[in-house]
Amino acid sequence: MPNHVTNTIEAPKEVIESMLDSEGFVDFNLIVNRHKDLELNGANGVNGEAECAAELMCKEKPSDNELIARLEAVNRLRSSAIDMSEDSFEQFVLMMRNKRNHGFYHMMDFARNSWGTKWNAYAQGGDSNTAEIVSFSTAWSHPEPVVKALSIKFPSHEIKVKYADEDTGSNCGSYIVKNGEFVSQDIAPDYSEQSNDEKRKWAKFAFELCNPDTDPKGWGYDENWDYIEE
Repeated sequence: MPNHVTNTIEAPKEVIESMLDSEGFVDFNLIVNRHKDLELNGANGVNGEAECAAELMCKEKPSDNELIARLEAVNRLRSSAIDMSEDSFEQFVLMMRNKRNHGFYHMMDFARNSWGTKWNAYAQGGDSNTAEIVSFSTAWSHPEPVVKALSIKFPSHEIKVKYADEDTGSNCGSYIVKNGEFVSQDIAPDYSEQSNDEKRKWAKFAFELCNPDTDPKGWGYDENWDYIEE
């Protein structure tokens, strides 16, 4: 299960409408579209061995994290197209073709790089949505590349954004973007680097965004937004 990130976007009506599909839901494909081939012919998931083999054959750059890079190298060298199951081998071939033709192995690879989050928008709808404000969730991270692309499509409009991870006080902030450039931004530092005052500030910000109309005392916060363990 990923951490769910709550996102709100406030913009003129025409901007919001451009994000919505025929059922009124935010669809990132309407802003940054992906090729249908990346769905791996409808497979339910990505096969790890097939992905490692494809990354090895395409000389994929290792992670900047030394430990992760070592794990990647071991997994890639252990993969074998000869020993794969038929389904895994077919995914391996498709990933190779996708990388060659579209620059990405599969849908999730595209999403992480082009949307900034592994899935499309979800957990949508509700009373918070209006003609100029929409709210939705994303997995693990805020879709900043999508918002910037949306901003470039409507260069004369300012787009106001707020987002907050369910890990209250971490991975949260707000900004205004116009024509793909930040007009202003206020982003929380890493939690370990926050002062006590910053922890209170971002706890309040994140809680109120993710849990509107909810009493914070029921979740362990006192009137000063200090978390009380007991």
